[in-house]
Amino acid sequence: MSRLSSYHIMIISRYFATIKDFVNLELVCKKFGGNMEKFHFNPILLDFKTLRYFPNIETLHLWNEEDKNFGYGFLINTKNEENENDENDENDENDENDENDENDENDENDENDENKEDKEDDKAVFKKEFFRIIVWFNVDFETVDKYNNGNIEFKNVTYTEHDRNLFGNNIPLSVKSIADDCYCGCRRLTSFNIPSNVEKIGDCCFYECSNLSSIIIPPSVTSIGVSCFGGCSSLCSVNIPSSVESISGYCFGRCSSLSSIIIPPSVTSIGDSCFQYCGSLSSITIPSSVKSIGNQCFPSSTVVHRD
Repeated sequence: MSRLSSYHIMIISRYFATIKDFVNLELVCKKFGGNMEKFHFNPILLDFKTLRYFPNIETLHLWNEEDKNFGYGFLINTKNEENENDENDENDENDENDENDENDENDENDENDENKEDKEDDKAVFKKEFFRIIVWFNVDFETVDKYNNGNIEFKNVTYTEHDRNLFGNNIPLSVKSIADDCYCGCRRLTSFNIPSNVEKIGDCCFYECSNLSSIIIPPSVTSIGVSCFGGCSSLCSVNIPSSVESISGYCFGRCSSLSSIIIPPSVTSIGDSCFQYCGSLSSITIPSSVKSIGNQCFPSSTVVHRD
């Protein structure tokens, strides 16, 4: 019977949940000793205490905004500068109070507090060099642009209305989703090509873009939000990609010029009032894959065909 090699156990341990799991593994069998030293990336969340168990880490994965980034991260550095200034101000105030305070007990307490703050400061300025940092939690594009120093990779970038005001209407290639209300009320838009890297379009994203007449949705998009194109009165035709499984409520509501739309067989549900007040939509074909159609989904004048 074949047995697990040290290489195989390393692969398995990638799916461990806590540092205790890793420690217990090495305690159980000498054969698996040094398993944590083989990792060049962190398989679990780390803090200042558990980092020492993985001495050879070169790539740091950050899954949550609260994860420790050991003084190197793009979020903690700016906060540390503010914290250091606040702490310096507090220390100055404490020094003035100490000069006027003749109580020995208070002096002793103040010294203990300062020692605690010093320890916290040591952790705040502690820096561990990493070859690469991979950020998995959601950030806006302004963050990506600000900390684009080559060794930080952002996996989940959202283009917000604030980003659009800073960087313009064109969506960068690193963006995975478009935020709610991002282009809402943008009457300057006449046509728009969503890049192939985008997977999600937020609620009311293009709501009331009254001059938008043409939109290209790439096959990478899997989710289209509520009222996404509502009130786009100049929009004439839409081709929904086969990657989309549902069309949200009021998605094309009040698109009065919409006369042609192709619903792919991947769609299984259409939300309430999805095509309400689309007066130019004389007919529409619903594929057999659609099992759920919301209330008041189509204008009364629209002829609905089932594929």
